[in-house]
Amino acid sequence: MAKPMTEMHPSPLTNIQRSHREIERYRPRNTICRRKGKRKKVERKKERKKEDRKVYANSEGDALYTLRKSLSDPGNVLQSWDPTLVNPCTWFHITCNQDNRVTRLDLGNSNLSGHLVPELGKLEHLQYLELYKNSIQGSIPTELGNLKSLISLDLYNNNISGTIPLSLGKLKSLVFLRLNGNRLTGQIPRELVGISSLKVVDVSNNDLCGTIPTSGPFEHIPLNNFENNPRLEGPELLGLASYDTNCS
Repeated sequence: MAKPMTEMHPSPLTNIQRSHREIERYRPRNTICRRKGKRKKVERKKERKKEDRKVYANSEGDALYTLRKSLSDPGNVLQSWDPTLVNPCTWFHITCNQDNRVTRLDLGNSNLSGHLVPELGKLEHLQYLELYKNSIQGSIPTELGNLKSLISLDLYNNNISGTIPLSLGKLKSLVFLRLNGNRLTGQIPRELVGISSLKVVDVSNNDLCGTIPTSGPFEHIPLNNFENNPRLEGPELLGLASYDTNCS
């Protein structure tokens, strides 16, 4: 005769087993909480960085759109400049860095007319401002002196008038300054002498007056880059020629 099966009962947990079980029960939860907390912090930082990029991108987009409104564009080269987009980095003729900051504005030989705007001075990371061979009028905004990263300022062959702003002397990264073929008047600012990075200066075919600087980077600039300025006296003779000769 078969023995009746006895009901199996789990053996009681020892104190040590209970302790281990309690540890295993709570440890993952605490670890998960810590991991979630770290993840949230990282996500918040990423979101803040994205928001910062949006703010900068939008302010730069606003500045560029202000320029667009000041220009006549018969060839529709600025058609892609849509102010409703998140940033201007998708616009044609605009180049941005990895942080969506504008670094290049390439609108040379684009059949544009109108005038430059002070808002261009808000493009803090701009390295190349290329607006040559257009029909741009008016003066050079003094605010361009705020473009501390600027390497190349090419405004040649336009109809720009007024004086060369003294503020351009603050552009300590500037290498190329080409303002030839305009209607600029006044003196060549001596502030430009302090830009050690300057390699190319061309202000020929204007109506500048006074004398040509001969110190600093101007020691190596050829004289034909100053020609066809009827009131320009020639190279200054330090201590002998007055700076404001023939300027009124």
